[in-house]
Amino acid sequence: MRVRQREIVEVPFTLPDGRVIVHPGLVVSSDKLQAVEDGLIYVLLISSKNHHPEYTIKI
Repeated sequence: MRVRQREIVEVPFTLPDGRVIVHPGLVVSSDKLQAVEDGLIYVLLISSKNHHPEYTIKI
């Protein structure tokens, strides 16, 4: 599945107890990256909570 820069996607995470949750993320990588590395994208996770302010940027 191809995604484009600025799209919001759902990213699945497997928790230590085996449950899978999905979290929204903003695609920041360009189409060029997917052309070079098939299926590889960079995503910024989106959250309304600020658990780690040292790693947070406002978008």
